[in-house]
Amino acid sequence: MSRLDPEALAWMRLRHQAIATSDLRALGVSRDQQDRMVANGQLRPVLKGGYVAGSAEPDEVMRETALCLAHPELVIAGFSAGRHWGLRFMANDGLVYAIGPPASHPCKQPWVKVYRTALIDPADIVTLSDGRRVTSPARTVVDLTRYVSPSTLASIIEHVLHLRYCSVNDLQRCAALLDTPGRPWARRFLRVLAGRLPGAPSESGGEFDVLVEFQRQGVRDLVRQFPVTLPVYGPARFDLSIPEIRWAFEADLHPSHWTPEGIARDQARDAAAAKLHWVTRRGGPVRLSKRNRSATIAETIDDIARRRDEIARLSAVGLWPPPR
Repeated sequence: MSRLDPEALAWMRLRHQAIATSDLRALGVSRDQQDRMVANGQLRPVLKGGYVAGSAEPDEVMRETALCLAHPELVIAGFSAGRHWGLRFMANDGLVYAIGPPASHPCKQPWVKVYRTALIDPADIVTLSDGRRVTSPARTVVDLTRYVSPSTLASIIEHVLHLRYCSVNDLQRCAALLDTPGRPWARRFLRVLAGRLPGAPSESGGEFDVLVEFQRQGVRDLVRQFPVTLPVYGPARFDLSIPEIRWAFEADLHPSHWTPEGIARDQARDAAAAKLHWVTRRGGPVRLSKRNRSATIAETIDDIARRRDEIARLSAVGLWPPPR
């Protein structure tokens, strides 16, 4: 036999056109037959013991699948796992990141980057139907601490929480298991997580950047995604707010806010909020750009101070909080 039979081809289609030597043997392909298939271009080696279909141009998923099929002891991790889960700020560096056992040397390919550790909870390994094994979202984010800055890590934490892939407790549990003297990055992760403002996660990277700038300029009592039911309008959430003074800030960074329908919807919402004595401020892409964000937030903080003074005067004469 110098060509794969229909059973083997169907097997490979379910695994991104990848196959390992052990799988070829299980499908009845001998070593000599395998060598002939490589020679005639039906199989293309991508690592020792791992192949893809000769007609395929190997991409990241193919390489990951071939790696996992050839090396069952490895788990896809780091940026590779982050790309699988769709997390923001994942480097597109052409490498496949994996976790392997201590003192192992599973693969010498330059596109494989293996981090060796004995500490991985079986609960933090997700086995996919295509044969890949990937770290769980929580373990992926904790591991990314070794590759990204604290500010980028904080934003990734918000993203994984917004996607509802895991909870704060899941992240804390995962990092606590790794918090040993030889892993200072695990303690760094726990510090970043501990510094997170409580509440629902930021819904976008831009919204999180705005929150960080507020905190940098000294505002500590903001609440994220505060829910409120507005008259006529119905349920709503404020991106950032200080409920005690009924002040809210909306980061209008999504294009849906810039259409005529979106503008009208936001105006209707602000009017409904005003009936409950809320003051709403908004910032768009220009005012909240990296260049203008600091000045915009500084102006907004002045507005918060004026609102606090106003509420203090109303409270002094018994007019705050307003009647229900």
